[in-house]
Amino acid sequence: MIKYALIAVSFSFVSITGCSYLEDATFSEPSSEGIIQVNHDLYYVAIERDKDGCMMYHARSEKQATLSVILYQNKTGVFATVKNPDDCY
Repeated sequence: MIKYALIAVSFSFVSITGCSYLEDATFSEPSSEGIIQVNHDLYYVAIERDKDGCMMYHARSEKQATLSVILYQNKTGVFATVKNPDDCY
């Protein structure tokens, strides 16, 4: 029982810090290598386009842990884990 409580607390902490970490993020334009700098230590790196033509990204940081998820960027520059093929960049 304690094991499951610790897992739930850990997941909640990662979820909360992950969301608050990006709250004040400003996004720059992609570099020639397909890297978008979110802040001083967080980058979104382009992987490749999926079957719908949407560019897939993953987060990278030199100093902090990042979640292993695929991110998509919409046409207004907002990143999300849910893809909208009609609004992807």
